Amino acid sequence: MLAIAADGTLTGHFREQLGSRPVRECAFFLSGRDGQVVAWSAGEAGVIRGRLTPDGAGVTLTLAQVRDLPGCASVLSPDAGDGLRLERTQGGDWRGLAVVAAPRARLYPSATASRSTAYVVAGDVLAVSSGREGRLQVTYVNEEGLALRMWIDAALIEAVRPRAQP
Repeated sequence: MLAIAADGTLTGHFREQLGSRPVRECAFFLSGRDGQVVAWSAGEAGVIRGRLTPDGAGVTLTLAQVRDLPGCASVLSPDAGDGLRLERTQGGDWRGLAVVAAPRARLYPSATASRSTAYVVAGDVLAVSSGREGRLQVTYVNEEGLALRMWIDAALIEAVRPRAQP
């Protein structure tokens, strides 16, 4: 998932899983601009540098040390550091990403709705489009690739802040 702010800053999230019991996972955030990016895992202080280049209907993410990120060596192929080809699967007017901070947060069909059965849980990553009346319009892409565009209380999520280039 990649979002581009009005100033051209890119924020992204990569997640790939392998296996079923146990499930192995490689997940990290990235940020940057003008093709230069840094990547980091949640809860980790360090970053690795790389680049993001347009490639047909998608992009190629090149992070030479991507397998050094927690969990990535057991999920990604040995040559993953040479470039991960990522295709566009969803489009939107996303201006940034956020992570659900609450144990469970309801998703509403409109900014003013008061009832809903849809929800996301702590750690889920959302693409943010706009805000109104204390709520943000977000897109959540589930495990099957289905995109849900709904509204969430802004107090229940934390923005993914771009990290500085080292």
